[in-house]
Amino acid sequence: MKLRPLTNLIILLLLLLPVKVLGLPEVAGLMISSVSPFAGQTNVPVKINEGAKIVFANSSLNINESSLENNIIILSSDSSEKMFAKNFQTHNSQDPIIDTVVNFYFGRAGDASSLNCQLKNNTTYTVTLKGGSSGIKGIADGYSQIMASDYSWSFTTGDDTFSPDVKILSGKNQPNVNALFSFETDEPTNYEINYGYAGGTQAKFSSNNFKSRHDFYMPVLMVGKNYNLKLTAKDRQGNTKEVDFIIEVLNISNVSIKIGEKSAQITWQTSRPTATAIEYGVSTKYEIKKNINESRTSHQLALNDLLLGQNKYHFRIKAEEKSGISYSIDYDFQTLANNPTYYNDEGFWRNVGGETVSDAGTLELVTPVKDAAQAIGKRA
Repeated sequence: MKLRPLTNLIILLLLLLPVKVLGLPEVAGLMISSVSPFAGQTNVPVKINEGAKIVFANSSLNINESSLENNIIILSSDSSEKMFAKNFQTHNSQDPIIDTVVNFYFGRAGDASSLNCQLKNNTTYTVTLKGGSSGIKGIADGYSQIMASDYSWSFTTGDDTFSPDVKILSGKNQPNVNALFSFETDEPTNYEINYGYAGGTQAKFSSNNFKSRHDFYMPVLMVGKNYNLKLTAKDRQGNTKEVDFIIEVLNISNVSIKIGEKSAQITWQTSRPTATAIEYGVSTKYEIKKNINESRTSHQLALNDLLLGQNKYHFRIKAEEKSGISYSIDYDFQTLANNPTYYNDEGFWRNVGGETVSDAGTLELVTPVKDAAQAIGKRA
């Protein structure tokens, strides 16, 4: 069957057009001109500041990062080490010719650290770049590029004389109790922590567990204090790194209360916006809890389910942050008796310096003062 003239013309034009104009990729070869550390190199620093380097002879090459992540295999002579490539950086070099440079850094399987890992000392590493249709891929001049076959090379590290890098994960602002101090390192380390505030007793804690991520629980910090913390991290070769850090403890202040026959309205402030709660009850077991979920610095909460008559209650304020939980000291108060003059001879009422609201007859106001501890009975 003969084709019509128009159909013949279309086919002819398609055959004459370049392949890439049609959007059909033409597979060509990725070519590696050099690597660093170079093949067979010894005494390679365990901390390679610029990372490993692969130089492709292909100019203006756009490498698919996912294909790099999946197709660079790193093996060490120490079978306990499982490494991988991460944090890729690609750029073009023009010295002396235009080529494409890929830098990558090392990660250690099982490490929780986000830092670029130090390598193990006196260890041989073999890096393999996987080729073929399922290997590393890139695009240059509109064409798909692959490596025809795998490319491998090895190098050996020297002694470890480098201090570990330390990254503090905790923010400066920490809670006053249940404080969790977290940090990570670029190699497994143990650590020692000394901390305290000016004029206070210094506390010390150490751990001999070699890890790259550490969480340290700091119990019972004082409200409103700034703690100076000195962290010393040490690797297995004895190299150390010291880091000084300040913990600004959350402050719960200006606590005041308006007391009724079977109710109490409590107000307070926090030095940072927090979600808070009141834990209260007839003892310091604080049998009941009421929450304020909104994060703010000024807080107010009414307790309306108290027993009628003169009853003593304990309460404490709980502030919740991502970094931990803060508690105030213990406070106590008494609900009003049926006769407001009942408190005239009570030491509690005199000590808190409250005033009777005579026209209401049902509420008594604890006057806020500079030191909240003077406004309400407290137990340290």
